[in-house]
Amino acid sequence: MTIADLREQHLILFEAVSGSRAYGTNLPHSDTDLKGVFVLPEDRFFGLDYVPQVANETNDEVFYELRRFVELPRQK
Repeated sequence: MTIADLREQHLILFEAVSGSRAYGTNLPHSDTDLKGVFVLPEDRFFGLDYVPQVANETNDEVFYELRRFVELPRQK
């Protein structure tokens, strides 16, 4: 499963810019980092094909499946 698959199947619930652009510390050569949350189709969620996260090759774009997102430690 790829990020393109998530977009094509309309599985993304939330998407946000993160990293230096989110904090206003980006430079002209900075890339754009994205984080997000998606939901798997029911057959994959309850089956053996559970996917906890999907990322691009450089990990600049990372999307967490909803269950995995809830399990992530929270910053205080």
